[in-house]
Amino acid sequence: MLPDEILLQVCRYLHSGDVLYSFFGLNSRLNQTITFYRQHVSLHRTFYMQFTHIFTIILPQIASSIRSLVIFELESPSFLTSFQNDLLYHSLEKLTLVNWTDEKLILFIDTLHGMKYFHKLTIQALDLTDSIKNLILLQTILGANDNCLTYVSFDHECDPFTLPDDEVYERNFPNIIRLDIELQTTKDFFQLNHLIPNVEQLHTTFKRPWIRILENQQRFSFFLKELYVYAMSWFS
Repeated sequence: MLPDEILLQVCRYLHSGDVLYSFFGLNSRLNQTITFYRQHVSLHRTFYMQFTHIFTIILPQIASSIRSLVIFELESPSFLTSFQNDLLYHSLEKLTLVNWTDEKLILFIDTLHGMKYFHKLTIQALDLTDSIKNLILLQTILGANDNCLTYVSFDHECDPFTLPDDEVYERNFPNIIRLDIELQTTKDFFQLNHLIPNVEQLHTTFKRPWIRILENQQRFSFFLKELYVYAMSWFS
């Protein structure tokens, strides 16, 4: 059998799903050697038979040790069921959701409860439709896992949120310390005041031309330690 150091070098060139499928369960030594791949799991681009084997046989054995997990929407029917068991992923710290639509995302977010270490949610390539209001979706995301998240990130491939000023902002989320978000205009930026009063780090991208806001029209009440602003329309 190859030394652990050589085996780990080989694993660097494999997808994490391939590592789990090929080495997990052969013996206790290999299980220990691939600890990193048991803690940080992505099953994207695995073959159907691989995915089925990992999800049904391996995942129930390692779920309690998973610290970060990547889920694509195509995999969502399987994970929707597994996340209904609050104790299954009790060590989860970070969840990344890729290529989701708002309709399926909001259903999945509602299953996230009771994970005391889960503090970071990353959403990539989110597709916003007209079926769900942007504000309702954003509130659902910020309040995921019983308001225990501290960091929510939307990448630059996500559709931008529109936060109308005629909406009633009855809920806020003091748990959010950092937010990376895509917005339509600068006007939407000021509506975040109502949602995340304790935010310390805010990274935002505006997808459309800036809208001038007069000093008397809006009050900026954030107490930020870090602010990054990008204007994508400048480069389009």
